[in-house]
This record gives sequence, C-alpha cells and structure tokens, in this order.
Amino acid sequence: MLEKALILHGDEDHVVTPRNPKNISPRLMRSGVETEYKLYPGIGHIRLISGLANLPGLHFDVQDDILQFLEK
Repeated sequence: MLEKALILHGDEDHVVTPRNPKNISPRLMRSGVETEYKLYPGIGHIRLISGLANLPGLHFDVQDDILQFLEK
C-alpha cells in the first residue's frame, strides 16, 4: 500500500491542468496516504522535469524538496 506521495506541479504547466494534482491530493489523504503538494510559481511542465537534472540554470528547489520529503 502507498504510504506517502509527493505531488509536484508548476503553475505555468499547460500539459497537466492544475485541477489534476489538486483533485488527487485530498483523495490520497482521505485514503490514509501522507500527501504533500508542492506548487512551483513560474514553472512549466518541461522546466519541472528538467529541474531533476543537474544542468546549469535548470536547478531549482525541486531536487531539495524531493530529498526532504523522502527523508521524513
């Protein structure tokens, strides 16, 4: 069973609509899943995914947020 979930979304994402992650978070919590939802201002779909790479100019808080979540 899933015990915890981290949902990451950029407010400039035009691929995944904001309602998708906003709708799934409460459903997971009602199912007993520890859920954290992070919204990144000014970040789109590709930039969020690119933030996982260690490339100059693409790193922002996403990597740190994932590590902090996993360490809980």
